[in-house]
Amino acid sequence: MQFEQIGRGRLAIGPAVVASLIVLPCLFLVPVTHDAIWQVWIGRQLLHGAHLYTDIVEINPPLWFWLATPLAAIGDAFGISAQNLIVGFFCLAISISLYLTPRRFRLIALPVVAILPLQDFAQREHFALITTIPYCLLLAARLAGEKARHPLAIGLFAALGFALKPYFVIVPLALELLAWKQKRVRPETVALAAVAIIYSVATALFTPSYFTEVLPMARRAYGAFVGEFTSPVLVGLSLILAGLGAAIGRRSGSPYSRALIVAALAFLPAAILQAKGWSYHTLPTRGLLFFAIAVEIVRIRRNPIGDALMVGAALLSLLPLGVYRNSFREEMGMHLRAIPEGSSIVILASNPSTAWPMVEERHLKWELSQFCLWQMASATKDASLLTDLRTIVAKDLRKRPDYVVIDKEPVLGLAAASLIPQVDLADYSMTTSSPRFDTFERRDLMARRR
Repeated sequence: MQFEQIGRGRLAIGPAVVASLIVLPCLFLVPVTHDAIWQVWIGRQLLHGAHLYTDIVEINPPLWFWLATPLAAIGDAFGISAQNLIVGFFCLAISISLYLTPRRFRLIALPVVAILPLQDFAQREHFALITTIPYCLLLAARLAGEKARHPLAIGLFAALGFALKPYFVIVPLALELLAWKQKRVRPETVALAAVAIIYSVATALFTPSYFTEVLPMARRAYGAFVGEFTSPVLVGLSLILAGLGAAIGRRSGSPYSRALIVAALAFLPAAILQAKGWSYHTLPTRGLLFFAIAVEIVRIRRNPIGDALMVGAALLSLLPLGVYRNSFREEMGMHLRAIPEGSSIVILASNPSTAWPMVEERHLKWELSQFCLWQMASATKDASLLTDLRTIVAKDLRKRPDYVVIDKEPVLGLAAASLIPQVDLADYSMTTSSPRFDTFERRDLMARRR
């Protein structure tokens, strides 16, 4: 699986480097998800003194938002948009991943980390996939008796990806089962353990509210979120086809494909435990499965039928194709178009896509203390949670935002408007109405314009 280099000597440039120089700049044209824009928004708030889990109600652990703080600082200093900050960060992560990947695998790794994730570009699972690949290949190199390159750097890099969600701890543990016969301490595992300890202590010290306030609410409310399960079904079919293809071809795999498959399967429990079915939850499994099949097919072709089944599995793991698209952009754009930059706004909706990334793109000041009213579905069944949600909304409306947008679509019978004390909208007048949203402006602002 060796690829010829272009050029000679120390300045030789491989095909993977040439391909990266073409692909990575194109990623700046890719729209990133509302989740990623929210990450940078939180980083900016932390940079300016806000406290995570008290001033900002967020259900995810803090590492992703701590990483966003220096990004926000760069954006503030150089006037770089959140979109470009995120893409630049991921291009850097991809470049590091490719550098830490053995040269003969880089041309396969590039589409796995840069093209396969386009639909869910810049999600935490995307970052986990980027950081896991060098770790898998390092472990496989040890099993194959090859020289280990940059083990400490690979361990530190992978630790950032594994630490993003508690579920991901299964992955390094599963990979350790492959290496248990070595029975020795390795630099990469030391790095993983050190980062895990430091991160756990830092979370307890700097964000205790995550454990005392946020996790209890998340346990009560998050389960009512319902996703769609097309992606998990396709992943299941991919795994079945890959298994059949391997059995027909009597493939035992190389250390490299085995490490990648183990990691792919170890990421599955995270998707299952989150129980949402969103495509980005299956992204690490799909990416690692595609990589493992590509490594096997390039290494050796054994049986046409078995190989065809494996190629079919690889193609299925590419789905969904395309880039992120926000279905609310056009209608919400009609509501935000006349709102001046810098105005403060609250959008009361259970779906974050109704507000993001449009609020950031139009440089509006977000006054809601959380991403969206994600508790609404569970609040229909939990009276105490409904009370808590009304308290959150009332507290944010007391900041007197310039504009309030209300989503009229009920969630299991609960409408966002019912969360607002009538007195809190007494000083507002409706300015725009559409099938899904109503927009209200503070009357003193309207009078000032006249």
